[in-house]
Amino acid sequence: MTTKLPAAHAAASDTTATIAPARLAQIRKTAQSFEAIFIRQVLDAAAKTHFDADEAADQGMDSFRSLANARLADLAAAKGSFGIAGLVERQLLARERDSATPVPAAGPTTGER
Repeated sequence: MTTKLPAAHAAASDTTATIAPARLAQIRKTAQSFEAIFIRQVLDAAAKTHFDADEAADQGMDSFRSLANARLADLAAAKGSFGIAGLVERQLLARERDSATPVPAAGPTTGER
């Protein structure tokens, strides 16, 4: 049994064949970094809700929580847990493909001969 790839994935696969491996690795790393930053911000926003009145303990806990959120976000992005990196990577690959396509020469504008 064969599995048919979605059109967007197939187009991205075709694009990767023409992109240098170093550039492809750079695009993947950029996409993963974006996902990690996004997840980190979501986790930090979720942690803003405080139920304690003890501010001294909150400062220490905020620091710990921030470090834990950063590590969790990095791990989740590396595994592609949320799928954001894959989406960003496909968009970046499409842009790379489009920028590699030669732009046709412009013809004369109206009034020029």
